[in-house]
Amino acid sequence: MDLIHSTGEPLIPSVEKLGLLAGSPKTMGEYFELNRKRQDIALVYSKFWIDNNLDALIMPPAPHTAVPENAWAVPSYTAIWNLLDYPSIVLPTGAVNEMDILEGTEDFYSENDKEVYKLCMMVFETKARTC
Repeated sequence: MDLIHSTGEPLIPSVEKLGLLAGSPKTMGEYFELNRKRQDIALVYSKFWIDNNLDALIMPPAPHTAVPENAWAVPSYTAIWNLLDYPSIVLPTGAVNEMDILEGTEDFYSENDKEVYKLCMMVFETKARTC
C-alpha cells in the first residue's frame, strides 16, 4: 500500500469501495498458497472445458443492467474468469428503459439489489434528460 500511495494517484472509487486493497500484508508463503489454490481451481475448469468440448461460454456478466462508471460495488459474475486469467468480454445488448422501472420496493431481493436498482435508475434518468 505504501508503494501505491507513493505514486500520488487517487484510488479508483469502485476498487476502494470493494475493499480490494484492504487486509493485512501477506508473506511469500501465503502468496504461494493462494497461487496453489488458484491452480487447483484452474485444473477443475480446464477439465470442465475439455470434458464438455467447449469453445466458448455465454453468460450474463451481472444480475442487473449497467451502473454508472465507478459505481460498481459488488464482485460480478465474471470474477471467476479474472481469477483464472481467461479472456472474456462484455457485450452491451441494451439499455435501461421504462420496462425496467419497478413499482414499489417490495420487488427487491435484498438491500444490495435495491442499491443496484438506484444506480440503474441514475443511468435511465440521465439518458432521459439527454434525449
